[in-house]
Amino acid sequence: MSKIINITSATTTSLLTSADYSVYSATNKRGSNNATVSKIIIANSSDSTATISIDVYEVGDDNTSFMVIRSLDIPPEVSFVWDEVFSFNVATHSLRIINSGSGAALTVIVN
Repeated sequence: MSKIINITSATTTSLLTSADYSVYSATNKRGSNNATVSKIIIANSSDSTATISIDVYEVGDDNTSFMVIRSLDIPPEVSFVWDEVFSFNVATHSLRIINSGSGAALTVIVN
């Protein structure tokens, strides 16, 4: 299942959270806490360079961040494709993108 997110400002945006999955619990024995990402596509449709970082962020007590991509510059009208498969526990972590560049018009597709 693909998730498509449009980002229109320099901000931190959650890409995958436990709300996107059927998480295993005492009342949901069929759920899974494993989120597998096979591809992330980021398209910069703005007129300026976008600077992005992607991390797996622990939403628990210590808010630890595990960087997947750090300070990547995406030129105007260019798409970036990350196609390395990785997994994380969606019950305790979320996948997010931090857009810190002046280019704010991004489309992100997560598979």
